Amino acid sequence: MQTDVDPETVEPLDRLAPQTLEWCRSIGSDAKVVGDVMDGKDAAVLKAIQAAVDNVNKKAESNAKRIAKWTILPRDFSIPGDELGILISNPFLLLFGFTLDDASCNAMC
Repeated sequence: MQTDVDPETVEPLDRLAPQTLEWCRSIGSDAKVVGDVMDGKDAAVLKAIQAAVDNVNKKAESNAKRIAKWTILPRDFSIPGDELGILISNPFLLLFGFTLDDASCNAMC
């Protein structure tokens, strides 16, 4: 989920970005920070994401192109957090052009 960014450090904050807050309100969620939706705390958000995943999977050309597992990470990807960048230290920890640290990979893999 997209979050606000500290303007000085460019690091992601826990506070949800305005467009994310707007989306949450549109589906009936009162979430304000990522922690409000982590670990199944906000059924409206999880249900909306799962509905979108199901919709995408219906249109998938093959099983290989289906989303099999998803999760909400505790913080947004960032350059200061070393999840984004041009160097790939381990090609097995690559997802859609992002390098993942061990904690993110453990949550997703």
